[in-house]
Amino acid sequence: MTALGRSAKLGLFESAAEKFFRGSSKLPERDAVIAAGPADEEEFVTLLPYLSASDIQEGLPLCGREGEEALDTLLTYRTKIQYTEGLGSWYTHDENMMYIDLTHKWHLLTTVVHEAAHARTAHEGLRPDIIKSDRKPYIEGMCKDESNAQVKQILSNMGYQRYAPNLPDVILQREYARGGEQAILDSIYSGRIVRCTDGIPYPQYYGRMWDVHHRG
Repeated sequence: MTALGRSAKLGLFESAAEKFFRGSSKLPERDAVIAAGPADEEEFVTLLPYLSASDIQEGLPLCGREGEEALDTLLTYRTKIQYTEGLGSWYTHDENMMYIDLTHKWHLLTTVVHEAAHARTAHEGLRPDIIKSDRKPYIEGMCKDESNAQVKQILSNMGYQRYAPNLPDVILQREYARGGEQAILDSIYSGRIVRCTDGIPYPQYYGRMWDVHHRG
């Protein structure tokens, strides 16, 4: 049975001594874990159709400091993971749930790092308050939050490429190598990259969200 085309939900155990995740009964048992040595694309097929609990536990630390921080976020805030296909990836704070798109098969781990960055800033109150903030500071703060998550994904991918040199770059990785964090923020402000869920530029989306909350 394959999980592609379906949702596969993972929930945290109550005890940290138990397995990190409780797998859905719809998911097949898997013995394959992420190899800690150089790999080619065929070996990466073992990551499909989803990342198991052991994949996440063993794989995130291979992504460097950003991966370790992501794993700490999952453990500390008990953030859950749900897999989808073709819908994009995002984090919903009301549910404390990250949605990971299986379409981007080579970058499932680094996508977890990206969404975990959003989860951490949300839990720690580092995002601007949509009600208390003025429109421009809100847009700027949320764009910076997106830039921060993208930078962490890039750095985690660079870390994992030490073990898997044939792993493709993530979006804006080359731009980051040339221009650092400012290059990522500029790409977000300019609309060069857009939201994967609806194709809307980030400043436009956050502006719309602020407007909705301040009508009347």
